[in-house]
Amino acid sequence: MQNDQETIILAVNLIKQIPDVVWAAIIACALTSIGVFFTNRNSRIQQQAGLRHDSEQRDREREMSLRRDVYLKATEAITKGQNFLIRLANLDIPSQAFDDDYREDAASLAKIHIVATNETVQAVLTYSQYFRNAFLELSLKRVSLLARKNRIEVLDSFIEQTAQKGKYYLEQIGVKVLEGTIDERVWKILNDNFQFESEQQDKYEKERQQLTAIQQKEQMEFFKLCMERFFSISEYLPLAVIAVRNELELSFDEEAYLGLYKENLEKSRIVFNNFLREAEYSNQSGIQPA
Repeated sequence: MQNDQETIILAVNLIKQIPDVVWAAIIACALTSIGVFFTNRNSRIQQQAGLRHDSEQRDREREMSLRRDVYLKATEAITKGQNFLIRLANLDIPSQAFDDDYREDAASLAKIHIVATNETVQAVLTYSQYFRNAFLELSLKRVSLLARKNRIEVLDSFIEQTAQKGKYYLEQIGVKVLEGTIDERVWKILNDNFQFESEQQDKYEKERQQLTAIQQKEQMEFFKLCMERFFSISEYLPLAVIAVRNELELSFDEEAYLGLYKENLEKSRIVFNNFLREAEYSNQSGIQPA
């Protein structure tokens, strides 16, 4: 115990003998070390914050890039969908082409659910629902028109065949007459065959005329229905566009955009209605529209 006290006393005496200059140097060194510690600590904190910010920025840029890719493909799918609502009226386009496009476009729109906000998803779902209903409605009506179109084409083939056969029998009758070798039995066979083919041709032509009149009327009505669905569905498109632009932080005047879109849509309606009036007048009077 006494030795410990002596050691402590000795240490205190030694400390007292240290000059003030040395103490000042020690204190300055300590303060410098503390300053360096806090400086390095703050630098590390700022560096870590900077790294987090850079990482978040890169993540955000990747997310925005993914969204842009998805929305660009979705926009293309919507544009194609709008166009083939009108193209459905063209019965020369096979139905399989529309089915393939529909499945492809539906897949592009489905990707929106992965990256979009609730507002965008709701706007696109609303548009997609009305588009799907219109597409199914028009596709079903198109089936009956295609069936009648195919029947008319079959009748065209029958008319051509009977006309060729009738022509053949008529030529054979002429040949026999010129040869002077025709007898009553041969004459009757050739004449009966000619009459049969003529009657068949008349029957096919009559049916074709009836079906063609019905087809022309219903195809015009179908065309009008396709355009009506196109215009009605177009009214739901701006909400989806606005939602996407807001999500991508692409600022624009929404009110001006809506006004311009509605104005152009109304002008398109007027142009289409004028076209229909001219087409109907042309059909009734036989005058080609200007």
